[in-house]
This record gives sequence, structure tokens and C-alpha cells, in this order.
Amino acid sequence: MVNGEEVNDLRGSVEYAYEEIKVHQEVISRKEGYVYQIRGWLFALITALVATLFLPNGVLTPIAFCAIGCIMVSVFLFLEFGHYRPIKRAMERVKHIEESIENRSYAGPSISREYGRAWTRAELMKELRDPKLWLPYALFGGIVVVLAIIASSIQ
Repeated sequence: MVNGEEVNDLRGSVEYAYEEIKVHQEVISRKEGYVYQIRGWLFALITALVATLFLPNGVLTPIAFCAIGCIMVSVFLFLEFGHYRPIKRAMERVKHIEESIENRSYAGPSISREYGRAWTRAELMKELRDPKLWLPYALFGGIVVVLAIIASSIQ
């Protein structure tokens, strides 16, 4: 019966692994939803800021527009970074679980350990260099600067 118990343990272990994968997929889905909301809010706020720049009375100067726009882009970048980190951790954990299933070495759920551990400076710098994180914000920042240049040439 030892072989039968091993098969049952393996089946249970694989079922736990799939349940943990589902939890991580929910985390990824929820956090990616937040990321798109953050980008949507930034787009809406920049659009409102552009409207104030091109009003006839000149509510904002181009320099003020550029400063406010760049600050907004920076703040929203760091807001997104707070959601980006758990997404990356969940993706790494799912990859590890899949490898553990293949190797038959799944040791059980590790949700609190995975999300609770602190990031090292090297990990933070690696994540900040990822174009998936900063490229949309570089584009937003570029748009703000170009619009400020256009507005200064019109005035």
C-alpha cells in the first residue's frame, strides 16, 4: 500500500498546486485591472490639464503645465509600481509551481511567504528597468513636454 499512498499524496499535492496557481492568477488579474485604472486616470487628468493649457485666458503657463504634468506622470508611475511588484511575484511563483509539478517536488502553498518578503535594492532596480513598467509613462511624459513646447510657440 505504500505505492498507493504515494499516488494519493501526489494527487493531493498537485491539487494544492493548482489551487495555489488559481490564487496567484486572481492576484495577477486584480492587480492588472488596477494598473489599467491607474493609466486611465492619468490619461483623464492629463487631458483635463491640456484643456486648461489651451483655454483662451491661459489658466496655465506652458512651464507650469510641463511641471504639473511631469509630477503627475511620476506619481502615477510609482502608484503603478506598487501594483507591478505583486504581479511579478505572482508570475514568478506560478512558474516555480509549474516546474515543481513537472519535477514532482511541490512542497505546498507559499502565498504569505511570497508576498510578505521584502524586496532587495537589486530587485527594485531590476524591476524599474523593465520597459513594460516605465515605457507608457515615458510616452505620457513626452506628450506633456511636446504639448508644452507647442503651447509656448502659440502664445
